[in-house]
Amino acid sequence: MQHETAKLCLNEGFTFGEVLRLHQLSVLALVWQHISWHPGSSNAISGYIKGIGMKRFQCFIFGWSVLMVVILPFSAHAALVVGKITRLKGKAEIIREAVPTPITASLGMGLELRDRIETAVDSRLRIELIDGSILSLGEEADLDLSEFEFDPREKKRSALFGMDIGKVRVFANDLEGFRKRDFKIQTPTAICGVRGTLFLVWVKSKRITQVVTFDKPVQVANRLMPEKFVVLTKNLLTSIIKGQVPTKPVLATDEMLRELRKGLEEPPAAPATTEATTTEETTTEATTTEETTTEETTTEATTTVPTTTEATTTEPAAIQVTTTTERRPRLAATTSTTTTTTTSSTTTTTTTTTTTTTTTSMPTTTAPIFEKLPGPPARPSRLVD
Repeated sequence: MQHETAKLCLNEGFTFGEVLRLHQLSVLALVWQHISWHPGSSNAISGYIKGIGMKRFQCFIFGWSVLMVVILPFSAHAALVVGKITRLKGKAEIIREAVPTPITASLGMGLELRDRIETAVDSRLRIELIDGSILSLGEEADLDLSEFEFDPREKKRSALFGMDIGKVRVFANDLEGFRKRDFKIQTPTAICGVRGTLFLVWVKSKRITQVVTFDKPVQVANRLMPEKFVVLTKNLLTSIIKGQVPTKPVLATDEMLRELRKGLEEPPAAPATTEATTTEETTTEATTTEETTTEETTTEATTTVPTTTEATTTEPAAIQVTTTTERRPRLAATTSTTTTTTTSSTTTTTTTTTTTTTTTSMPTTTAPIFEKLPGPPARPSRLVD
C-alpha cells in the first residue's frame, strides 16, 4: 500500500526527494501515534533513541523509506514476469492491469501475471513460459494468464489460464520429478487439466469447446460439473457444450485434425528472416560488381588485339603462310599479365588475362604444327646409303 502511494505521488509530479521526505514524515507520524496510544512505551522509545543517537535513528528511518519506495516495487514487478513472446505474425495486444491503454505486442516482450493477450485477424503468436511450456495462440483469440506459480527449488508448478474465444495449442512441460505440476486451461464451458503433454483447445463460442490431445492423457470436464470428466488419450477428441457433460471421446479423423490445426501454423522467427535478407542483398551486390568489372576489362583487352593481328611471315619454297596470333597465340612468344579483382563481399574473384603478342622474324617458328598447308606435300629426298 505504501509503495503504491509513492508511485502515485511520482506520477503526480512529486520529485523523488519529496516522496522520500513525505514517507519519512509518515513513518514518524506512526511512531508518534504509537507513543500517544501507549504512554508506557514512550520512555522505552525515547531511551532507544537516546541510546543509539538521533542521527542513527534518522538513518534507520531513511533506510526503511528507501526500502519501501524503491526496492520493494521493483522486486514485486520482477516476480510477476511469467514468460515472453518468442514469435509473432500480424498484430496482437496486451491488456495489463496497471496500464490504462492496451499495449502493442512485440517480439521479446515480457508477459506478466494476469496479462490478457488478444490477437487480431490473420495473426498468431507463440509464448514461452519460464517453466519451459509453450503456448501457440491463433487468430482472433484471447488468453488470460490468470494464475501461475513456478518454484524449481520446491519442485512446484501450478498454472491456470483462461480463454473466451479462439484456438490455443499447448505444450505443457512434463517437469518429471516435480511434486506438483498442474496445468489447466479454462473456457466458458470446459476445464482441461494435464501434467505434461501436447494438446489443443478450440473455443468455438461461449457454448461449445473442443479439446484434442496429441500425446499423453488430458482430463476434460464441464467447468460447472468438474466431478464428471472424461480422459482423452492420443488423437481422441471431445466436445463440451454448455450445461452438458463432455461428449464421448472419438478418434479425430485427418479432416478434423486439419480443421483444428488451421490457423495455428508457426510464424517464422524474425532473426532468421533478417539474416536471410541480409545475405541476399550481399549476394546481389557481389554479382553486380563482378559483371561490371568483367565488362570493363574485356573492353580494354579487345582494344589491344588489332595491334597484334598484323604479323605475316613468308616461308621458303614458295609456300606462304599467314599466321594470325589471335587464333593461335600459343605459337608466338607471349607475355601474360594476370589481374585479380576482388569484390568487397569477398565472395567473387574475377581473373582477367591480357595477352601481348610480340612478332618475330624467324620463319621457322611461325608455321603452326597442325596447320593444313595448301597444295600437295613436297616429295621427300632420296636417302643416301
